[in-house]
Amino acid sequence: MERRVGPWRLVRRLGAGGMGEVFLAEHLQGGQPCALKLLALGDEDEALRFAREGRAVAAAGRHPHVVEVLQLGREKSFAYLALELVEGGDLAGLLEERGPLTPEEACRLTREAAQGIAHMHERGVLHRDLKPHNVLLTREQSVKVTDFGLARLSGAETLTRSGEVLGTPVYMAPEQAKGEVAAYGLWTDVYGLGGVLYACLTGRPPIESRGSVLATLRAVLEEAPAPPSSRNRAVPTWLDEVCLRALAKEPRERFASARELADALRGPAQDRAGRRPSRLALLAAPLLMLSAGAIGFALAASRPSPLAEASPRAAPGATPDASPVAFPVAFPSDPPGFGAEAQARSLAKSQASARELIEAWQAALAAATDQAAQERCLLELLRASHRRNDLAVLELTTEELQRRGVHEGEAIFRLGDALCAGRRWEEGLQVLTRLEGRPEPWAALGAARRGLERSLSRSSLLALADRVHGLLEGAEEEARFLLARQEALLRWTGSPFGLSDHNVRRRIKRGDVHDLIFAARLLVHRQPNAEQLAQARDFLSLAREICASSLPLGSLGECELYLATASSAADERLLTRFEQSAANFSPWRRAKLLLNLGHALEERVGPIARFRAWSRIELEQGEALLRDWRERAGFRAEWSVEQRVRGEAFVLRLGRAVGQSAQVPEWPGAAAQVEAWLEELQPSLRALGRAVLSEAIRGATWNQLAGRVQQLARAEDPLARLLAAEVALGRMRLGFGGAICASFKDSRWNERAALTLLLLGRGRVEAGGFVESAHGEALLRAYSEYSAARFPEAEAALELAAAGPAWCRRLSAHLQVEIATAQDREPQTEPWTQALHARQYYDLCMLRSVRQPEVWEHLARTIRALRIVSHPVSRLILVEQTATLSKPLRDGLADSRGLWLAEARLEIEKGRNPALVQALERQLWIAAGLDLLARGGSAGAVRAQWEQALQRGGQLEERYLDAFARRFGEPFR
Repeated sequence: MERRVGPWRLVRRLGAGGMGEVFLAEHLQGGQPCALKLLALGDEDEALRFAREGRAVAAAGRHPHVVEVLQLGREKSFAYLALELVEGGDLAGLLEERGPLTPEEACRLTREAAQGIAHMHERGVLHRDLKPHNVLLTREQSVKVTDFGLARLSGAETLTRSGEVLGTPVYMAPEQAKGEVAAYGLWTDVYGLGGVLYACLTGRPPIESRGSVLATLRAVLEEAPAPPSSRNRAVPTWLDEVCLRALAKEPRERFASARELADALRGPAQDRAGRRPSRLALLAAPLLMLSAGAIGFALAASRPSPLAEASPRAAPGATPDASPVAFPVAFPSDPPGFGAEAQARSLAKSQASARELIEAWQAALAAATDQAAQERCLLELLRASHRRNDLAVLELTTEELQRRGVHEGEAIFRLGDALCAGRRWEEGLQVLTRLEGRPEPWAALGAARRGLERSLSRSSLLALADRVHGLLEGAEEEARFLLARQEALLRWTGSPFGLSDHNVRRRIKRGDVHDLIFAARLLVHRQPNAEQLAQARDFLSLAREICASSLPLGSLGECELYLATASSAADERLLTRFEQSAANFSPWRRAKLLLNLGHALEERVGPIARFRAWSRIELEQGEALLRDWRERAGFRAEWSVEQRVRGEAFVLRLGRAVGQSAQVPEWPGAAAQVEAWLEELQPSLRALGRAVLSEAIRGATWNQLAGRVQQLARAEDPLARLLAAEVALGRMRLGFGGAICASFKDSRWNERAALTLLLLGRGRVEAGGFVESAHGEALLRAYSEYSAARFPEAEAALELAAAGPAWCRRLSAHLQVEIATAQDREPQTEPWTQALHARQYYDLCMLRSVRQPEVWEHLARTIRALRIVSHPVSRLILVEQTATLSKPLRDGLADSRGLWLAEARLEIEKGRNPALVQALERQLWIAAGLDLLARGGSAGAVRAQWEQALQRGGQLEERYLDAFARRFGEPFR
């Protein structure tokens, strides 16, 4: 049996390891192969390490010598990680097959592994388990480092405790053998790379296993590896020195970084053993140690800064035991009069990457000698980590500033803003609530950000924007900048027309990733031209460049989706992409994005694509959008009739898409009537029956009713099952309702089931003998008289049926509406009674709109009634009726007619009854011709549509022919 995990199909098992099984898998849609790691979710630490492997590599971005992560997810009791498929085996297998490699090949493979590890180090990730098994080979024998299950992310809370041993013993660094978690650093992975090089040169690990883990760990601590040349005479002296230096027991004696080791492996001429490491490589060290137990912001203000303790400026004689980042190198001395703080401020004015800027402020903080300087550097570190969206540093800096009691309002706002910009919006809202009651402007900024995440009311957003704008003049520079950005966000979100290009360039501040992304959103919001699209791409490219791996995923995903919808490549596949990008978006962001995505899809694919996009909007958010649009229409008193109708029609389409009911007015006495209808049901089922009937009479669609109706259909009580059949047939679900009716074999229930199917489903019932009760006979007689158009006799028979039990009264009310509609008069029953059965309610609404075609109230109710009628005939009739209205009304409903026609075509294409399909096609061509006539199409185009209709039989109505002659000044034929 085929096994699937998420969007992947498992092909075969490739192997197993300490972190689960590995399978060859293929994507269900694209067929893309991958190596799929599965982990049964049991031990919490294992699950976190498994997730860390995916996050560590994904956060670092692509590199030719690191295995790419395709997807990380969970399904039922498994976590899964989809990795790039590397088909050349691993280095351990190659060594087992061939033995020691040539020095040239060993250098090349280790150098490529070191380049991949250096890439990860520069993005704040330690591997901590380097060995030949974790070095994969492509078919071209190029290296791909994998298995970051023990990886440690910068700023991440450690999963290990002091004294816990992590890694593979024979390739383990001495600090790992001791279990000194706080002492891990770049040098730990340098040792692992040295072990990989040693294995390539000798075919053996640097320390042989001693039979037990404890004995092996003791050997790692106490024994020095033999020179590789003693086991492979082909190894040159310089390579001996490089390998043994990488395997030094003391971290300070190893290469300063993986990048330096990679350089050394190029050969003696390129050996940089005596060279001081680059400033960027050294500045990475503090960031790698920003975890609990290594660097905290929890020290007292009077003591030296905790980041200073983590600085490479630590005393040269210090050891890893004394300081987790003690490193035996010195910075180049600063130029006279140009300190670390001045360097950081200079760097902040450039488009430096996130890592460079944050590390520069960490270095400045490390060099700060007094409390004022520390607080100044902490504030700049806070701003840099916010602008570069480095949440790990931002959270720690916020905690320290709050502990010190300085700049608390700004710190809280920046942290909450960054969390909301990512995919942690609920957490961000909780942080922002801490700003309530604080002095302006931070309280106003917090309220504005919460409003953006939670409110869809245009008036409330614009009121917040006005409040924020009022604080601009007296605010200090940084607060003024944030206020201006929040005002732009509020006005953009609250405006149907976005902001102009000059707003984009006025608001943008180069180097702030949030503003770069916002500017790109503004540019692509409303049908951008090629220049605007190019500018938006430039903004996103710059955001990626300066922000490295810590991009605000929520805002970025939203912007990229806007950009995709604005490009010519936009199609329905964007819906799949949306689900991948917006899984953790806040509800308002999903709703707004889907709204705009639907507009873009309609332009390129068609109205059904837009409808499918809108149908993904949650009902609560959709109704908030509808309230917003009604409120917005109220502000537009200058709108013409056509504009008002177009706006109302948009509200009706959106309401239908999000699943809003038909909004049938609830009349007095409705609740009492429902209770009377439920008198037959068992008491235990009345709550369920009440919910079904109450929703049905308010105009709920079948999708909204189906779950509860199916519960009724599974009940043992025959009356509950018949009620389920009645509601299903009333919503034109003939197959479902008919199957329930056909399941009754007992004559007592078979009578009622047959009548229900006859009256609601237009089923066939053999005359004579099957009805035993007087009320049932009266219903059957009323239906027979109605079918023969003898309406007085039918109504007389209904008087007796209406005196029967609850089910008989409901069917009588239904038949009464049928008779009244056939006689072209108003029925005596209330609208909520009619809405229990979709088709008759739609017919009645249509009758009222035909009588008063220019009365929008009746027309809007007819359009809403279409939600509960699932049949193309209703849509085609509505197209025909609205295409012949006055110009403002027919133009205002043009988009709605396009959707109805597209839906009817789709339904007809799926039809299985040839005779019905031919009749529907004829009506479709007539409706399409009328729609063209209403939109201003040419005489030839309209004539072509109607000729297709005539080929399927029948004649055109005189009113259509007259409309053609009036419009074009010539007869149709």
